Amino acid sequence: MVKRAAVFTASGLGDGLIYSIVARNLALNGYEVSIFNTPLIQLQTLYSYAKIFPHPKPDEWLSICSQFDMVVMQMGFPPSEKVKLPSHDPLYKHVKYFKNWEMDSSLPLADNLVQLCFRELNIQNPVKDIALDIPKGLIFKKYPKRVILHTMSADSQKIWPAKFFVQVAQGLLDMGYEPIIIVSPEERDEWCQIAANANLLIPSFNSLSTLAEFIYESGFVIGNDSGIAHLGSALGLKTITIHQRSNRAQFWKPGWTDGIAVTVNKAIPTRYLRLKFWKILIRPGQVINAFKKLTDF
Repeated sequence: MVKRAAVFTASGLGDGLIYSIVARNLALNGYEVSIFNTPLIQLQTLYSYAKIFPHPKPDEWLSICSQFDMVVMQMGFPPSEKVKLPSHDPLYKHVKYFKNWEMDSSLPLADNLVQLCFRELNIQNPVKDIALDIPKGLIFKKYPKRVILHTMSADSQKIWPAKFFVQVAQGLLDMGYEPIIIVSPEERDEWCQIAANANLLIPSFNSLSTLAEFIYESGFVIGNDSGIAHLGSALGLKTITIHQRSNRAQFWKPGWTDGIAVTVNKAIPTRYLRLKFWKILIRPGQVINAFKKLTDF
């Protein structure tokens, strides 16, 4: 009889992609795997080893969990701080709750999850690659000079100013690269005028999977701390991410490929000032310099 496993993640696309590491390792070890992450549903065609479902309602998760032999939960799901199951509950021993504060903050979350697959799930030789199924006919990095600029985020606190992204784009153009602005359909109205004023391209995509195909054939991803950067890294592209919190940047940066997390210079006095004014303290020149380092320009 096939064993069944469920992976419950927090709400973001990036959460779903990173915890796909756990899903794939469970699949490689004989489990029939379900991932519960609503944004990830749009990428179902790229997942041959797992079925993807929306996040359940808070009063549904226990009954859903009872259908599985193994359950892995990311901190942040369910909404309560920790899973509260009585130790006598048959489900208790099958639930693994991965807490960020118990991980190594000097390593990306992706690397931590590989270690946890070995340590907590007893999986021998765990892998980090989430093996997204790329449609035939696409060519990896077909356009090596094309740079994805993801200028938005589901979390407004993580959004670096538009004018700085435009300056980064101009710097990339001067270096011979092709910057492309990527935003969601809901964000296009705000960004179309900005892109037009700066003579920048801002293509539209009818789904997240078609965006993934576009990213796969690009060269690099630069963006806010958001799911698109993690998608680019999972597809094999080098990334630069711009982070609000320097003490969390290494942990949350994309972890599949080489990447640089850009944060406020620690020479700025006090953590309060760095956190409050990070959007203006991180300058376009820092991002351009990080890109030059990443590309050996």
